[in-house]
Amino acid sequence: ACVVGPLALLALASLAAWAHRPLFGLEGRDAAEQPQERRSIVLMSQYPVWIEPLLQAFAQAGYRVSAVVSANPIAEGLCAQHGVRFVLFPKCPDGLSFAKVCREDPEYHAAAEAAFEVVRAVSPDVIFACGFYILPPHVTRIPRCHALNMHPAELPSYRGGVPLQAAILNGEPHFRAVVHRMTDMVDDPSAVLSRSCPLPVGPESSTTAMIGQVASCLPELVMDALGRCDRNSDTSAAPPPLLVPHAFGTRTERFTDPVTGEQIASNAGVMARARIEWELDGAEAVARAVRAFRDTVGAYTDYQGRAWKIEACGVAPPRAADSAPPGTVLAVESLGGGRCRVTAPACDGPDVVLVGSFAAADEAPPAIAVGARFSSTTPVSQWIGQRGADWRPGGTRYGVSRR
Repeated sequence: ACVVGPLALLALASLAAWAHRPLFGLEGRDAAEQPQERRSIVLMSQYPVWIEPLLQAFAQAGYRVSAVVSANPIAEGLCAQHGVRFVLFPKCPDGLSFAKVCREDPEYHAAAEAAFEVVRAVSPDVIFACGFYILPPHVTRIPRCHALNMHPAELPSYRGGVPLQAAILNGEPHFRAVVHRMTDMVDDPSAVLSRSCPLPVGPESSTTAMIGQVASCLPELVMDALGRCDRNSDTSAAPPPLLVPHAFGTRTERFTDPVTGEQIASNAGVMARARIEWELDGAEAVARAVRAFRDTVGAYTDYQGRAWKIEACGVAPPRAADSAPPGTVLAVESLGGGRCRVTAPACDGPDVVLVGSFAAADEAPPAIAVGARFSSTTPVSQWIGQRGADWRPGGTRYGVSRR
């Protein structure tokens, strides 16, 4: 018979407790439950409003933030306040096409890889990304334990780079934020670890306001995800991706022109909606587009061939017996500083009341006159500086224009 003494039993019990200890602690646990070794995290984000609460949460939960990587120089001040290393990432000229820019621009690619090498040298346990460029596989494989990402939409719906704009365009009543493991699939719905509660999207919601909503629940969301990593559990229940709306800024589709037989490339992605199409967009669709893009590229139309940027939009009831074509100027009021308020009918009846100004300040703008008409002509690719962003008549146009 083998007899085990009291000291040996105590040693075995201690070994068993060590083997089953959690890899990461959750916020709010007692100090005795925190990991004995502080785990290291590299945080990658462009949004100071998300970086600040995460730095606080990681510190409170006993993690060591080895570095914050961001193309936003404002984040450097936050890092200094928290005593965290800041790595300035080169700003991508087309953030929605980061991989493509890296392929086509050797100089930018070299600068990006230099920043990634800093992350590799840090050798973190975890990379956590939120509002960053899509990371290539050789970067997501750097951390010893996990590479996680926060996506502000309930996957599998709204995979892609502009989910907040997409939610506004489609009139969603609420949205969620999720944290998922990063895989070779962008915004992989099969790897979701945690979901936030529903966050409301109101009739005046903007992307900036929605980003702030995410900030309020982000620490709890991340800590829950880290705990699920420990338990090797997730919350995924993904229906087929084809059944849900996407949030890619550009999604090229090709169709055949029925008259000429020519193959035409058209953007079925979100960014095509930055341009108002007066024959297609109802009043509510115009208002949503203005809100969706107000804090980024801006929605626009054209007047006499000049791009006119729209900063605000209201919807007025339709007037009786009015047959003016969509986009016709019914009333105009100068607001000073080159801005004016213009009333025009939408294609579904109600009027839209637009506040805007001409985008180009280097030329004398034309005077907007009652009875004249807006007609969108400036290509979206020119407006946002991104190739392949233009919708072509006959192609699929993103979202529901008259919902």
